[in-house]
Amino acid sequence: MGALLPFFYLMKILITGANGFVGSNLISKLKNEYEVSALVRKKSKVDLIYRKTNIIRSDYSKADLKNILKDFEIVIHLAGATKGKNWNSFYQANYVLTDKISQIAEECESVKQFIFISSQAAAGLSNNKIPKREIDESNPITFYGKSKLMAENAVIKNCKKTNYTILRPASVYGPGDKDFLIYFKLVKLGLVTTIWKREQYLSLIYVEDLVKAIQISVANKNAFNQKFFISDGKIYRPQDIANSFKKVMNIEKVRDLPIPVFLVIIVAYISEFLSIFTRKISIINRQKIPELIGRFWICDNSKIRKMLNFSSDYDIDEAAKITYEWYKKQGWL
Repeated sequence: MGALLPFFYLMKILITGANGFVGSNLISKLKNEYEVSALVRKKSKVDLIYRKTNIIRSDYSKADLKNILKDFEIVIHLAGATKGKNWNSFYQANYVLTDKISQIAEECESVKQFIFISSQAAAGLSNNKIPKREIDESNPITFYGKSKLMAENAVIKNCKKTNYTILRPASVYGPGDKDFLIYFKLVKLGLVTTIWKREQYLSLIYVEDLVKAIQISVANKNAFNQKFFISDGKIYRPQDIANSFKKVMNIEKVRDLPIPVFLVIIVAYISEFLSIFTRKISIINRQKIPELIGRFWICDNSKIRKMLNFSSDYDIDEAAKITYEWYKKQGWL
């Protein structure tokens, strides 16, 4: 008679890059349903990770990864870079690492599903106000987007017997995020920056809703060998976001601060030049210009709604309030 599985057997999940904004939120959600382990680099900070989580530190070498992955059934790959000094930094962090891990996952008999968290940036901008769909051609316009698209293709190429799922989140915000913190700070000053004479539209996803989308993808046959955009299904203008933030911060009035494209370019070049001396990656640089001035960062979430029965649990006002309270508690605002 074969060995029986324990009655309370929990599927084993490994999350790479688990110490980040999304990863730490994901662990908190999955820890009660699965046996979750966090894979982080040897010198990474782990302050955000739930304190009882099994943390595995690695140099991400092939030998080390082979030894680690053999003990897991699901790999959720979040590790990567959203900022970088040059093309090679994005290429190594997003493409090379994903290619390596997905190859090793394919070689491990235990791994049944490889979930890759990509980005809307891999698809590029939409044409006019028509949200981009998964079947549309991908035209990334930044190093980040190009490296993420290459990583997606590597996952598809490498995963033959291992089921893959590729998720493309829109702009993610929520507790722990530092990018949208800039929006909050501007609104606190009574301002919202817009591009001069250029209407802009974008899709968003609150971090808890993104975590929900990842969660329903785990071991879900409908998610196998599929690619999904993830958003809350709405389209926003910068003014819409500012108005929502204004409400939760009790700011009476927010004024538009239109910025000409040429000024965005000048600021990007100056910021990038100064980063040479500070040795820090500049928030605004030449690679950010196409993102900042792009008009239609919108995607269609109908596929994940239909195939995985996904729906957003938070509207922007509720999500903004939770995020704002978290920022205040942390002393960020």
